[in-house]
Amino acid sequence: MTNTCIRKVRLEDAKQICDIYNYYVVNTVISFEEEAVSEEELRRRISAVTRSYPWIVCSKEEQVKGYAYASPWKERAAYRHTAEVTIYVEKSELGRGLGAMLLEKLLEELRAMRIHVAMAVIALPNDKSVGLHEKFGFRKVAHFTEVGYKKGAWIDVGYWELAMEASPIGQYISGFSGPTKEKLDQMWRIVKAEASGASEKISYQMPTYFLHGNLVHFAGFGHHIGFYPTSSGIEAFKEELGAYKHAKGSVQFPLDEPLPEDLIRRIVRFRLEENMRKGTDRNKKKHS
Repeated sequence: MTNTCIRKVRLEDAKQICDIYNYYVVNTVISFEEEAVSEEELRRRISAVTRSYPWIVCSKEEQVKGYAYASPWKERAAYRHTAEVTIYVEKSELGRGLGAMLLEKLLEELRAMRIHVAMAVIALPNDKSVGLHEKFGFRKVAHFTEVGYKKGAWIDVGYWELAMEASPIGQYISGFSGPTKEKLDQMWRIVKAEASGASEKISYQMPTYFLHGNLVHFAGFGHHIGFYPTSSGIEAFKEELGAYKHAKGSVQFPLDEPLPEDLIRRIVRFRLEENMRKGTDRNKKKHS
């Protein structure tokens, strides 16, 4: 995104953050506050949060277009390794990827703090927020019925949880920078979303997803991302992969071109279904 950056919040951002947040306060049930928040109160909240937790903003053309922060999940001392995450994006910028940029950076900072679990509290229904959090691995762990009342209606609330254990794939990707890291992060999110039941590991010095055998590998290089869906994955999609340099079990996606996200998703699903069949066949033989 041109002239878009993620940076730490500043007190002088309070006015623009108020403008973003108060839209949701006044016009929606996404926030359970019912009265617009003043700039003075927002400054107080920024100062309080940033004493212990990260608060970041997405700045576009020097204007704040979204923000995210973490806060204590509960006040009791034993909860200190758990944090709640909050994200708001300016209404006109919804659907442009700013929320994902903010959440990715916020989770990165929470991992650096050794936060063990991240929690998200979502007023329901809110498909966009649910989709964003689940894209990063959050899973729904609780649903409370009609616990809020705003704008003449009872509102349900759901809790989403993310275990923040250090991932071996995350550690691998952290060793890269620039376009290679960006593409590896994107590849990881794509594969993880489609192979949610598979385990993650490093195999052959590459990020690997495993279920009834290896599903796919991927790796970062100076000019491309290598994707290794085995020979069957390449063969099944060889016509669509014709635009890329590929071999029997691998394909190269250049760093200066967009990743073919839909194609990668379909290849991962193909490999998942293939390995599931193999696993079922093995079990049948074992018990025959």
